[in-house]
Amino acid sequence: MRERDLTEVSTGQILSEAFAAWRHNLLWISWAFLMPFIVGIAWGYFVPIVPLQKGQTISDLFAAQTVSPALLGIVGVCYLAFSVLVYYGQFICCLRAVRGEPLSVGTVFSGGVVDTLRFFGASMIMAVLMMLGFILLIVPGFIVILTLFLFPFVMIDRRDLDLIEVLGETRRLMKGFKLDLFGIMIIFAIPSIIVQLLVAFMVNPENVVQLQVVTIGAGLMMTIFVAPWAMISYARFYEELISRDLPEKPRWKELIEEKERKAADGAAADEDITPVPEPPKMSDGNSGPAS
Repeated sequence: MRERDLTEVSTGQILSEAFAAWRHNLLWISWAFLMPFIVGIAWGYFVPIVPLQKGQTISDLFAAQTVSPALLGIVGVCYLAFSVLVYYGQFICCLRAVRGEPLSVGTVFSGGVVDTLRFFGASMIMAVLMMLGFILLIVPGFIVILTLFLFPFVMIDRRDLDLIEVLGETRRLMKGFKLDLFGIMIIFAIPSIIVQLLVAFMVNPENVVQLQVVTIGAGLMMTIFVAPWAMISYARFYEELISRDLPEKPRWKELIEEKERKAADGAAADEDITPVPEPPKMSDGNSGPAS
């Protein structure tokens, strides 16, 4: 068992390697994050979220909807299933990107029904634990988040574990590394806070068009740039944890070393190629000995 510490790999190195993995897979990672963003905007216009006015009830809002409640319920269930499937697929894409595995347009949908349901169930258990933690005190709620945040990556690798075992394995891996993960989270929270402050202080809330344009633009920037880099960084952090917890190397390091080894073997083979001398010509028996 290796000594479990992250002193050899700094947060800056994790962010740098995650950025390189994101840039190398820019097309499919952007697709995995941008596609649900566009679907979410379409859903928001289909079912606009209108704040309750004074004296109104939720029934008044439903009564104002032009869409029938049955159709609204069906579309809502489909949107929820789609969101969970794609969100789990984003974790798959980011982990494959870190490990140097190929991505395609269908990778974000490769979670499957069973694994997506497991992901949804584990997310609900984590949400309940978070809620209990925040009810008790704010600090226990954050501890739950930091302890179980990486469970989707564990679930991808350990399909043999049930939901409780996945959360338990995540808790075991994160023991002693919560502050390291918290530091990475803070780094990616800063752009989100800055964007929210800019929207709050620079946009007139009464100007609906301006508010929508700025909000969609800010969300698009976070979706394309910040969110993918953040999730790939979490995947890289997870790879570092399992590389120090397991005696064997993580898969992404094996792939890189295998590629470098094949390249070195190919170069050595090219250098070893030497011309083979032709065999001496044999003289014809009827023509006597060769002169």
